[in-house]
Amino acid sequence: RLKHLIITKGKNGSIIYSQEEDTVRERKIEPITVESAGVPLGLGDAYSSGIVYGISQNWDLEKAANFGSHLGAASYESEYSFIEREVLEKYKKKFG
Repeated sequence: RLKHLIITKGKNGSIIYSQEEDTVRERKIEPITVESAGVPLGLGDAYSSGIVYGISQNWDLEKAANFGSHLGAASYESEYSFIEREVLEKYKKKFG
């Protein structure tokens, strides 16, 4: 049975829906403002990877989704369409 569903809304952030007993809880994840727009190639992969990493670290879903949002934004700002190691380490320290 599905307990959580995370839906991305692009530049509008994302939403986590969680089944809790007889109700569905909705949590909005605010979008990350980027300073310069790059290529969106890889953005979704970075976002998803951030969530999976957060879950592997036993973070709650909100923290994991926020981490994923930051990684997605960093990927979007990158001229290479991927996150450079230094940027990844910066966010791991920030959220760790």
